[in-house]
Amino acid sequence: MTKDGFFRKYEYIYDPENDCCRCPAGQVLKYSTTNREGYREYKSKAHICADCPMRQKCTHSKNCENRSGAPC
Repeated sequence: MTKDGFFRKYEYIYDPENDCCRCPAGQVLKYSTTNREGYREYKSKAHICADCPMRQKCTHSKNCENRSGAPC
């Protein structure tokens, strides 16, 4: 489940040519790991997300990293 006020998982787009996801702001989330449920997780670069105007709808992480699991 996605928290209220955050982007939904379907708003993150998978890019099969580059094996990455793109957040709703268009930034790249690179493959990070596969979780215990078998979903591939993608992680953003903190220095890119730190100044993003949409960050509050992606993450409240102190280090400004965003992680996206399935459906990517």
